[in-house]
Parts: sequence; structure tokens; C-alpha cells
Amino acid sequence: MFVQVLPTKSAVGKVVAAQVLLDLARTLSAAQTANLAISGGSAAEVVLPELVKSELRYVIDWSAVHLWWADERFVAPSSKDRNDVRALEILAGLIPNVHRIGDSQEFASAEDAAARYSEALKGIRLDIAILGVGSDGHVASVFPNHSSSDNSEQGAMAVYDSPKPPPTRVSLTPPQLASIERPYIVALGKSKREALLAALDPQVSATQLPAKRLPATWYVDLECAGRP
Repeated sequence: MFVQVLPTKSAVGKVVAAQVLLDLARTLSAAQTANLAISGGSAAEVVLPELVKSELRYVIDWSAVHLWWADERFVAPSSKDRNDVRALEILAGLIPNVHRIGDSQEFASAEDAAARYSEALKGIRLDIAILGVGSDGHVASVFPNHSSSDNSEQGAMAVYDSPKPPPTRVSLTPPQLASIERPYIVALGKSKREALLAALDPQVSATQLPAKRLPATWYVDLECAGRP
């Protein structure tokens, strides 16, 4: 785990976006495609606009980039609760190859949507991920001491009774998250400080703090770091 402290939320967005773009360019210099996973929340709101604005975007062959979701709320496709609605609005068609997690109109259950996403993920290595972290240390929809901590070898799983609404979700499984080559966790503000401190505490397990499952670089602002 490495922690990069930056002065403001805006600085975090700019630096993470630049790092992701450089990683995409590096990946595409050695492979025909690159796979980027994102979550919703503050990570998407802060980083994705900078991704779209950065001049570094011009060095990427976006037709070779595939976009995946770390988790999704199992609701109607147009619901504002869905992570993909806001993310795709921000990206405005920048990435043409989009792999959505199924919605509640397309599938009868979250298990069915998770099974379909697991099939889509077979043989795929997620190169880069932009992820948020909850104040409780959850990442994607893998929550502390919850059934979502299931270590299924599938790529995706259904999550019920989520501590955060809406209660039914589909998430990448812990092994799938742990296999991401370059995961970046964005933690902003005082509300995420306890999660950061717990991530740095060797006595805290990954079951207690799911974000510890990932060999991630954390990008945090001064408020999160507790610095003046």
C-alpha cells in the first residue's frame, strides 16, 4: 500500500486522471486492448471529468479501451442510483467499449446479472481501476463482515442487504478485485480518515476493512490525511 497526499480534492482528480491515462498508454504499448474498471461515488465525480479534459487523452486509442464496473446497484437502467448513468454522462462517449452490469429490467435477479457479468469477465485481466472507499472501508460493494465478503472464484457476485441503500447490488468479488493490476483508491474528506488509518494499521484484517484486499495506491486530500 502506498499513500499519496495531495492538497485538494481537485488536485486528487487531476493527478489520478493523469496516472490512469499514462497507465492506459503504457498498457496499449504492449497489448491490443486495455481494461479499465471504475466505481461510482466521489471517485467517479472527481476523476472522470479530469480524464475527459486532460490533453493526455489524445495519446490514447480509445477504441482499444474497455470500460468495466466494479459494482452496480441492481435497479432500473435509467435510475439515478446506478453508477453507470452518471459515469457515462461525464465520459460523453469517450470510451466506446462499455460493459455494463445488468439491471433489474434486464434480469430477474441480481444473481442472474452477476452470472452474466462473470461470463463476460472470463479471460479478462483488469489492468487499471479507479475506486472509491467508504467510511467503513468498503470497496465496490464488498462490505466489512458482510456476506459480500464471500471469496467466490466467480468474477462477480450478487449482494443483498447492503448497509448502504439501495440494498441489492452486483459487485466484483474479492478475488477479482485483488487481481486488478493497478488499483487506485480515492479517499476524500474527514469522513474517510478512519478508513485510511485502518488501512495503515497492520492489526486490521481485510475482512474488517475490505479495501485492504487490494494492493492499491491511495490518493487522498489533506482533509482525509488529517493534515493542516
